[in-house]
Amino acid sequence: MSLRQPPSNLSSWIRVCVAAFIALHITQSAWLVVEFDGVYTEGRPAPTEFHALIAMDKDQTLIDVDIEKATAFLLYTYSRNSSVDGTEETTNQETTVSDEETNYLENSKSLTLLSLVLLVLSEILLALHVRFAMQIRASVWAITLLCFVLIMPIAFIADLGNGDQNYYSNNDEISYLHSNTKSDMSLYSLGISVEMEYSGYDLGLVAAENHSAVIESPPVPGSKDAQSFIKFESVFSASTGKNINSLFILPLMWFFLAAGQSKDDKDFDSILMESE
Repeated sequence: MSLRQPPSNLSSWIRVCVAAFIALHITQSAWLVVEFDGVYTEGRPAPTEFHALIAMDKDQTLIDVDIEKATAFLLYTYSRNSSVDGTEETTNQETTVSDEETNYLENSKSLTLLSLVLLVLSEILLALHVRFAMQIRASVWAITLLCFVLIMPIAFIADLGNGDQNYYSNNDEISYLHSNTKSDMSLYSLGISVEMEYSGYDLGLVAAENHSAVIESPPVPGSKDAQSFIKFESVFSASTGKNINSLFILPLMWFFLAAGQSKDDKDFDSILMESE
C-alpha cells in the first residue's frame, strides 16, 4: 500500500487548513533570534565584554544585554573627552529622520508577512485547480523561507549601519581616527554569522592640543597619545526562530497529499498524447 494518497478534493482542502495553521503559528512566534558577543581586546576599555540576545517577532523586539568586567569601560567612558558634543542634538535629529526613511527590518517584516499570506493563497489556488498553481506554491514557499533565513538577518544588519555607529560621538570620522575594520560573513543552517574586528585611535582620549597632530598621522608607538588606541572584536549571529522549521512540513504534506491536475493541464496532456 502506497503512503501517498491519490489526489482528491479533501486532500486539497486539508493542505489549505494545514498551511493556514502553520502560517498562523509562525506569525505568533519569534521570527529572528540574534546573538552578539563582543570584547575590547586592546585599549583602556579592555577587557570589557558585551553579550546580547535579541528576539523579535512581527510586532516587537525583546533585548537582553549583559556587560562583564565593566569597570574598565566605565572608567574609559568617564575619562573620555569628546570634542564634538556641540553637534550632538542636530546630528541626532538628522539620524532619526534617516532611520525612519530606511527601516529595512520593518520592510522585511512586511514582506515576510505578505509571503505567509501568499503561501496560504497558493494552496487555495491549487485546491481550485488553477493552472500553474503548483509552480506558484513552490515559488512562494521558497521566497518565504528566504525571507526568514536571509532577508531579515541582512535587513537587521543594514539597519545597524544606518544609525550612529559611534557609541560616543555623532561623527566617527572625527572621533575615531586611522581606523581599521575587518568583517567576515558566513552562512549556516537557517542563519548567518558575521565576525567583525574594529580598531582605531579615539580622539576623545587625546589631549586637545594634540588633536591636529593625531588627525594628520597616527601617534608614535609608546607615546602618551598612542594610549588612545582601541581594538574591539565581536561575533554576530542571526538565526530563525525555532518554529520557522515548521515550514518544512509543507513539502512533506505535498508529497503525501498529492494535488490533482487542473482541467487545463489535463486537456493539454491529452492533446500531447493525441499528437504522439
